[in-house]
Order: sequence, then C-alpha cells, then structure tokens
Amino acid sequence: MSPVAKKQPGALILDTPVEELAGVGPVYVRRLKRVEIETVRDLLRYFPRRYDDLRDVKTLDEISRFGELPIGERVTLKAKIISVNSRRSRYGKALVSAQIGSEKGTIEAIWFNQPFVAKDLKTGQEYLFSGKLREAYGRVSLQSPTYEPVKATVDGQTHTARLVPVYPERETISSKWFRQKIRLALPAANQFTEDLPEALRKTNNLPGIADAIKHIHFPETPEQAERARTRFDFTELFVMQILTQRLRASWRNQGAVKIPYNPKITTKFINSLPWKLTDDQRRATHEILKDLDSKAPMLRLLEGDVGSGKTAVAAAAANQVITAGHQVAIIAPTEVLARQHFATLSAWFEPPEIKPLMLLGSQTAKEKKEAKELIASCEGKLIIGTHALIQEDVDWSNLALAIVDEQHRFGVEQRKALRGQTAPHLLSMTATPIPRSLALTAYGDQDLSIIKEMPEGRVPVKTVLLSRGDRDAAFSAIREALGRSEQAFIIYPVIADSRSGLKAAEDEYHNLSKTVLAGYETGLLHGRLSAEEKDAVMTKFTNQEIEVLISTTVVEVGVDVPNATVMVIEEAQRFGLAQLHQLRGRVGRGENMGRCYLLPGQAKDDDNERLETMTKTQSGFTLAEKDLELRGPGELLGTKQSGFDVSLAGLTNPQLLKAAQTAARDIVEHDPDLKTVPELKPRVEGAVLPA
Repeated sequence: MSPVAKKQPGALILDTPVEELAGVGPVYVRRLKRVEIETVRDLLRYFPRRYDDLRDVKTLDEISRFGELPIGERVTLKAKIISVNSRRSRYGKALVSAQIGSEKGTIEAIWFNQPFVAKDLKTGQEYLFSGKLREAYGRVSLQSPTYEPVKATVDGQTHTARLVPVYPERETISSKWFRQKIRLALPAANQFTEDLPEALRKTNNLPGIADAIKHIHFPETPEQAERARTRFDFTELFVMQILTQRLRASWRNQGAVKIPYNPKITTKFINSLPWKLTDDQRRATHEILKDLDSKAPMLRLLEGDVGSGKTAVAAAAANQVITAGHQVAIIAPTEVLARQHFATLSAWFEPPEIKPLMLLGSQTAKEKKEAKELIASCEGKLIIGTHALIQEDVDWSNLALAIVDEQHRFGVEQRKALRGQTAPHLLSMTATPIPRSLALTAYGDQDLSIIKEMPEGRVPVKTVLLSRGDRDAAFSAIREALGRSEQAFIIYPVIADSRSGLKAAEDEYHNLSKTVLAGYETGLLHGRLSAEEKDAVMTKFTNQEIEVLISTTVVEVGVDVPNATVMVIEEAQRFGLAQLHQLRGRVGRGENMGRCYLLPGQAKDDDNERLETMTKTQSGFTLAEKDLELRGPGELLGTKQSGFDVSLAGLTNPQLLKAAQTAARDIVEHDPDLKTVPELKPRVEGAVLPA
C-alpha cells in the first residue's frame, strides 16, 4: 500500500489535523493529543519557554584561544564532516563519532546512543554544530551537539546559528521535533484572524498576530521575541481584565447597605482585644470600613501571611456592621475552620450584644432549624458556618456583610445566594501569599488589602532541612515534644499510592503506629474522609485525645491547635514553597516555639536548594515570589487550568498589567457587548477565572 500523500505546507490551513504534516505518525498524534495539540492552529499556539542564543558562529580556528579551546563553554561551530565512525561501546551502547573541521585542524564530535546520526551526516558536507566542549582523558570533544546542514541563509537555519526556541518537552516530545514541525506549519500563521483592534495595538506597540506567531517561534533578535511574547501576554491579561471588570461592574451596580464609618465604635473594639494591632492591620481595617461606608457593595481581598491577624481585622469590620443593626456571615471552607472562628469570636464579642451563631452541615435537623429561624428573624447577627450558609432555604433578613475565608474566588452564583433586596458587602480572606502583581491580575474585580507585618511576640517557626538518612532525628523530635505533653503533625503528599514510590499517609499511619510511635495516640486525616469524619478527628486532636496527627495537606489552611509544636513533612520536594509555608504555619501557634522538619525523598540537588530557602526566611511573600520564579504563575494561580497562558514576565510587568486594565475598563464602560473585539468575545463569555 502506498503511503498517504501529505499536504504541502502552502496548502495547510489552521484547522488541518496535525497528522497531515510530514513525519507526524500515529504515535505522535496520540502524544500531541495528550497535550491538547490536534490541529495546525494548536501547534502554532504552542509557544517556546525560552531561547538558546546560538548566533555566534565560528570556525574551529576562531574558537581557539592562544591555541587552547574554551572547555566547558557552549559553542556554535561551522565545520565540514571529515569522517564518520559508528561502533558499540564496551557497555553495548551505540556510539557515533565524527571528525569535523577543515584542512587546518579537526575536533571530534560524539553522540551516545543515537545510531541514526551516522546515517544523517554526509562526509564532505558543511554543517553547523552547537554544543559544549568537554575534555576527558586528555581529549577534547564536542559531546552530543545539535547539528544541521548549512543552508543558503542564516534565516533558513532551524536548530543552530540563530535564536533557537526551546519548548516545554512534554510526553517525550523533544524541542527539536517541535521546531521541525512548527517550521512546516509556519506559513499558516498568516491565516490567524487579528483579535486586537489596530488602535489598541498601536497604543501599546504590539505587533499583529501573524507576525507575533512567526516571531515568537523563530525570532531574529531578542527584542523581536520579547515583542511577540508581550503581545500574547497583553491579550491574555486583557481578556482576564475584561472578565474581572465585568464581574466587578455587575456586582457594584446592585447597590448595598451603607454602613456609616464610626471611629469610636472601632476604637473601642480594637482596644478590647488582648493585643495591639499592627500598622498593617490598622491600615487594612481603615480601608475596609471606608468601603462599607458606601452604597456600592464592597469587593475586597484581604491577604495576609500565616498568623498576621486577618481575623481581628475582619472582626472589627463585623463589629461595625452589627452595631449598625445588620447581619454578618462568616463562611469558612471546612467545619473545622468554622468552629475555630466561632471559638475565637465568641471570646472577642460579649453577649448579649453580639452572640455568635453557627450553621453547619453536620448539625442535627433541630439545630439547623433553630439557627435558620434566628437568621430569618434577625436575632442572629453574627453567623459562622460553611457553605451551608448559602443554601436556598437560608432566609437572610438583613445581611450586610459576608466574610469569606480561604475562598479566593467567591463566584457569581454564591453571591446571588446571599442577596436580599440589596447585595451584601463582600470581604474575602486568604493566608496564601500571592505576589501583588498576580493578585491584581487574577482577582482584578476585587480591591486588595495586604497585611505583611506580624504581631509582636510571634515566635518564628524553626525550619530544619534533613537528609533522607536523618529521618530518625525528626521522629526523635516528635517523641521529645510528646514527652512535654505537646502534639505533632506528620504530613504526606498522597493518601495511598504504591505506584509512585512516595511515602503515603495511610501506609505510614499503620506503619508508624506500630513502630516509632507505638504507645502514642495517633490519628489519620485526609481528603477521602467525610466532613463528619474529618471533624471528629480534628476535634480529638484539638482536645489532645490524639497526640500525633498523620495527614495530607488537608490541614494546610486554618487549622489552629496551639499545643502542636512539631511538624515533619515527608517527601517535602513534592510541595511548593508557599504550600510548605502554609503547612508549617500550623505549629508554634501557642506559647512554645514551633519546629518544622523537611524530609525530602528522592530529591534532586535543585530540589534541596529550593527547600533550603524555607530555612532562611519566614516571609510567605518572599517564598511566594520564589515559587513564582521556580514553578511559574500557572501553578500558583491555576491559570493553566483556566485556559489562560500568561508568562512570568507578563504577570510581573506592572506597566503591561496597567495597560491591560485600562483597556479593559474602557471596553466594559463603552462597549459592554464587545462589538469592537468580536474575536475575543467567545473567550470572555466562556472564560473561568483562576480559583
């Protein structure tokens, strides 16, 4: 059977399936589908993550320095193939070597386990080679260099002698493979429909989409590559900002109850607290109270590090609202956290003026009925609960403020469920440090208050990075803490997964309970337990009936057990820095100093270097910036899962963000139906913001 004819590149259209490109067989079709590449359009939208600058092309004579070669440096060498030899090493692996250079001198190029290279290279032909020079046993060689024949123009090179795009290598697809196929598909770039108005492109010095596609893959200069990437970053930020500005406008247009700002009431409440507020707490409180003093409903995100005192700020706002005769709802993600808020606020507010009330899914039918009756009659002024508070059968008679803890994105439907005749003011709180630029991007419909300053007397958690062989030292620290009647956490990345080779919570719970923790009361907590089971375990731990809690990251947010002083995090390399910071924030919340031991499993050197950062700083914001640098914005904010692809440079560029926000505000105000950006309208209508 004759092979299926392939379309010529000139005949390609953006919707052409990738299998119609030359050399894309069934195996690669399956691999590409797993990374959501099925058409030429998808392939051209698969952007490089960086570029290797291989433009400095030299001959062998030119790279010699006083007769010596630059060992350890990457070079791009223009040379002829003098001879090619293919053989098996003493370990049985293919080894291809070639003498390359000119009549004036040669050098050896070596490829390991790539037998096809011998067939590729033609004796007497001129090639470009890019790789590092190595020296071993007195011999200098160019090891596993990238190579390709010298073409008529530098512009014609794909893998060498230019700014070479390096792509995310997923599903074992190499950058070289992506470069070859994208080069074939590149003529179809002219078919992309422009999705940004010309005036907007000119104002922000952005190239057209066809040129941007070409230049992001095969730029002639770094500046050309940067302009192309900036154009796509701007587009992503622009769409996100249109969406957030629309949400903000729809919320604020509903109208809210105006809560007069009464400094005397606030001062009295703050002075009643058992500690002095920090300047950051006072500033955040002022910003929130000013927002409440408006008929436009507040939309504000209160961001503060672990232990920075966000709850006190929220309580000051709640006090102002309740004193004015209105209701406040505090919505927590778990019943454990809801109960903790109830206990804390019950101590701060004095009955009968303000008596906190709880509404939880695990309560009996009678308890729920009584709570709902108090809510409906407005006798219940401060109501604390989980998402049970936003069910249809909860009749809010006078709700003026909703405080949402650890729910970065409180959606439109949830907001609707809280509405009465007017919309409540909305205050979201998070202890997950997010760099300001990212917060303004992802949560642009909300104003932002940040608490960085820690209250006086807060003792930092001592963090120790141990090697895999020092595991006994970590468990000795746990036993010492238990001997002082303190408690401990042990954290694992998975519940049970024998295939991954990782230590898992369930397995280690059974193992440790019989070995190093035999004789101590242990408990197991993970995400597969029901809400009631989780609550029962946490209640026992809080009441000190459980001495050591073995858990997954379900304890990451909000768990407050002052008697817990030691945490051991196994397989620490599997966690992001911000997540590790959240976890260690669960210990040392009482009078005694907390200790956190990081135990990496099969960690690489760069993993250990990253984890070492945890031992040097207590600032969640500093760690979040480092996480942003190492893991990328998509991992931190979930932008990849939401269909947004903004580069690190784009998300940390305040000028670009401001330009996108300004353009989005103008569109939402003057063109709410998006008639001037019809190509982007489907994306805006179908977009979901990072959660």
